[in-house]
Amino acid sequence: MRYSKICSLLFVYFTLFPANLCPKPILTEAIVEQEAIHAIKDFYTSYASNIISEIASNDLLVQRFLTKRLIEKVDRMRAATGADPIIRAQDFREDVIETLQVKHLAGNWYMVSYDWVEDKKVDNVSIPLRIVKTDGGYRIDYITPEWNASLYGDSLLCDHLEPQEIDTSTPLIFFKNFL
Repeated sequence: MRYSKICSLLFVYFTLFPANLCPKPILTEAIVEQEAIHAIKDFYTSYASNIISEIASNDLLVQRFLTKRLIEKVDRMRAATGADPIIRAQDFREDVIETLQVKHLAGNWYMVSYDWVEDKKVDNVSIPLRIVKTDGGYRIDYITPEWNASLYGDSLLCDHLEPQEIDTSTPLIFFKNFL
């Protein structure tokens, strides 16, 4: 009886919530690599400069250069980690801005990197991100979380998941569907 209730709860949960597990893709215009690199570098340079001088200015910058779904994710990640997921740090310095670089990886994926030098030790920070072009402008649509290091690729977006049939013929088989 107890086993049956657990299986029923699992069935209800996975039936109601699978669409929320992965965001829906955003349809975009064609991306020109050099334009995208320039837009990303401009965003990161402005964002880092604002952290140093006037952090409140970043709200407008974020609204302009990040997609709505990424803004929501950044807020959640910031609350979970205590760090800014856009720069993978809590603060920024003027000398670090000069080391900002952007390079194309593949498709819509780019790598932002900078060098953080402290006590003669150089720490290279690399941030993979995905960019889209909507309404004629470039926006950052996904930033790989710090715990995924330098992983990139559309597989991180969960766009490839196919709905699977759930066999409910017996409680045990039903349960095994989720293993």
